[in-house]
Amino acid sequence: MKQLTKKEILFFGFTLFSMLFGAGNLIFPAYLGNAAGDNVWQAVTGFIISDAGLAILGFIAIANAGTSDILANRVHSTFAFLFPLAIYLAIGPGLAIPRAGSLAYEMGIKPFLPHTGTAASVGLLVFTIIFFSLVFWFAKSPSKLVDRVGKILTPILLILIFTVFVKSLFMDAVPLKNAVSPYKENPVIRGFLDGYQTMDGLCAFIYGIIFTNLFTVKKITNRSLQIKYLISFGLISGILLSICYIIIAYLGAKALIPGTVDHGAVVLSIVMTQLLGNGGTVLLAVLFSVACLSVCIGLVASSLFKMRN
Repeated sequence: MKQLTKKEILFFGFTLFSMLFGAGNLIFPAYLGNAAGDNVWQAVTGFIISDAGLAILGFIAIANAGTSDILANRVHSTFAFLFPLAIYLAIGPGLAIPRAGSLAYEMGIKPFLPHTGTAASVGLLVFTIIFFSLVFWFAKSPSKLVDRVGKILTPILLILIFTVFVKSLFMDAVPLKNAVSPYKENPVIRGFLDGYQTMDGLCAFIYGIIFTNLFTVKKITNRSLQIKYLISFGLISGILLSICYIIIAYLGAKALIPGTVDHGAVVLSIVMTQLLGNGGTVLLAVLFSVACLSVCIGLVASSLFKMRN
């Protein structure tokens, strides 16, 4: 009976993590950490529950049902058509893919361009063509996602995040500022609502189709083994997501920012500059580019596979 090795299971979990970890997964916990201040640990707990927790539960539900279509049909045949359609539109062309592409440009390329309207327009056009050409090249072969994403992009993401975290440990100890509303009154609830905005719970609902295809490629036909593996992938990705959220929220909470900011990207930019100087801008650009590229690959790959089947 064909089985996956422990190394393959790990890289499958890495692949799922990269497909879930996009721009929102950087921005929201950074803003949360800065706004929650001394309530950061309660807030990030709520964030993890609604983001990583719902994603894991969704993936486990898909594993037990077999496919997302079978799971949705348990409600009603009409629901099974409309609900996945709404998800694909929301996380695809309606919001997530354009958001990831634009944020990759805003954070990864625009800071290095001349501050003129023409440069920005031309830069955005060139970047969009190159970025989505790469996305399509990665996504057109779902069977190679583990080799291209799990073994390359995920380690890059994790190394960048842990590099920043280790550097932050050598910063002078700074007392956390007081939390601002609503993180002051209801930090766990507010964190829970923030975590849901990443849409990872919805993404997990459709990513199962990619891993089902990977099982076919690997010739793993035993149903109980498939369920076991899918649950393992979900747990690995959930643990990695949780660790990253704790680190990013911690960085946001320690950031020396006078007053308040209204966007997590600003928090991250300030944190990177404080930690690494001008090199922080470059590292942040790479971090956003890799994160946005990974999540776009997952979204496009799942959409393409759905259309083919």
